[in-house]
Amino acid sequence: MEIDKTTLADLSILNAEEDFSVFNKLNFCRTAGGRQKMLANFSTPLKTIGQIQGIQQTLQTIIHKEQYWPQQISNGSVMVVEKYYGATIDEIPEHPSKAGAMAYKIFHGPDFSFVRYSTEHAFDFIKGLQQQDKYFLTDDAPAPMKRLLMQVASMLDKDQIREVKLYNKSKEMPVTKQLALAHFLRYRYKQNTLDLLETWYQIDAWYGMAMAVKNLNLVFPSFVEDRKPLLNVKGLYHLLLQQPVDYDIRLLPEKNFMFLTGANMAGKSTFIKSVGTALFLAHMGMGVPAASMELSVFDGMLSNINVVDNIARGESYFYNEVQRIKSTVQKISDKKELADTDRRIV
Repeated sequence: MEIDKTTLADLSILNAEEDFSVFNKLNFCRTAGGRQKMLANFSTPLKTIGQIQGIQQTLQTIIHKEQYWPQQISNGSVMVVEKYYGATIDEIPEHPSKAGAMAYKIFHGPDFSFVRYSTEHAFDFIKGLQQQDKYFLTDDAPAPMKRLLMQVASMLDKDQIREVKLYNKSKEMPVTKQLALAHFLRYRYKQNTLDLLETWYQIDAWYGMAMAVKNLNLVFPSFVEDRKPLLNVKGLYHLLLQQPVDYDIRLLPEKNFMFLTGANMAGKSTFIKSVGTALFLAHMGMGVPAASMELSVFDGMLSNINVVDNIARGESYFYNEVQRIKSTVQKISDKKELADTDRRIV
């Protein structure tokens, strides 16, 4: 589904005032990188039922297996791992003996402490990924999650990394093995580690979305295989209201146009934003704030709510409103022409 910045702003999806935005309400990610990845996801809603259902199933799997989620991977751990590669330290011995490890500790004390501290967090990160593969990389895993976890499993398939499985905590590893692991991670596994971090951020973004569905009691919508517009929602409400009033709305292929009228401050804008937000979340593979929701896939969503003038540019409220309407008509016309072309090809 296509959506532009104006519509995202109208619906308060990605509001600059973080305390009052749908995104902030839904952000249950455990890492800053996961939050950034989730933010990127929210900028590109999905376009097909297959894509949407893949994310729905991924979130459902995370909720169902939440007890197995690797708690040892924290924001602090991934930050330490990232900083490990940017630090300037003396070279770490590759295969140190006990005497060699002791010499490195004595003659390179500050570096030794930093390396050991960083290795502990890298150990937790690797251990968490191994645990996740164990419980989430199954034959029936949802396609999006399975694809990423298979990449993780491939990158973890190294002798030095597999050795982490032999220990519950990094402190159980002999110092010689800790230094050997630190050497391997820094000089031979850097790109793999950075790729693993990037992959984890996407997985953490899904975790944040899944926890939002669970903690906010959202409901996964049902999509129908029909190109004709359909929207049937019961008990719809707005996420950002403390005491929301719910709505029922039904738009059918033969009756899909609505005139909304009422007095000022009667809730018209809130109703529009509630519908728009639910449509957006549905096309993200998220749950929606409603009792139930059935819909078809939408090509796009455009709004024209918070139009303002621009004194610096000499643009009046009327001018900006006309420009927005013009842009909306052009986009709708482009879609119609594309659809007509598709029919001619068929």
